[in-house]
Amino acid sequence: MKKILMFTLFLVFVFAGAFAQQQKDSIKKVVIDSSSAYSKLNAHQIFELEMEKVEAQRSQSQSGKDRAEVFIPVSSFLTCIIMLLIFTVFFYKLKQRRNEVFLKYAELGKDIPKEFLHEEHNNSSKLSKGIIEIGIGLGLILFLSIFMKKGIWAVGFIPLFTGTAHLIIHFIEKKQKQNDEPGR
Repeated sequence: MKKILMFTLFLVFVFAGAFAQQQKDSIKKVVIDSSSAYSKLNAHQIFELEMEKVEAQRSQSQSGKDRAEVFIPVSSFLTCIIMLLIFTVFFYKLKQRRNEVFLKYAELGKDIPKEFLHEEHNNSSKLSKGIIEIGIGLGLILFLSIFMKKGIWAVGFIPLFTGTAHLIIHFIEKKQKQNDEPGR
């Protein structure tokens, strides 16, 4: 719940900053575009004022491009690091809980069941992982090709091919399991 709240607050601050910048720019336009100010200026002063407006728009569009050129790689890198940290913490806590179970069995003097010692990899998990990753890959390709006109949409091929590999592994292991069964 705290994470959702923090993420929501972050989004509010980001959009509030963008809205405030947009309001600031629109106020400047109102001051510059007032017709009473233009009536008091001569042709040369109006020309200089228009040139300043064009230069301000050019620098504003350039600064937006500069921000995007920095923001996109930094946000991708930070997203990867955050995901890695989340998975690390999750698996650490999972191992910690598993070790607590082992300690309780040891304290009670009971043998630890073999199911706890040997983690079996569920073959159906590979199937579900494969389907999910293929869906994510196709979604990324579709989303990025619509909203990003450059070749960044090709990033979606990474989860697409990873999901395809999971599906292939699932069907190979399923076939091997059927061949290993006695009576065949």
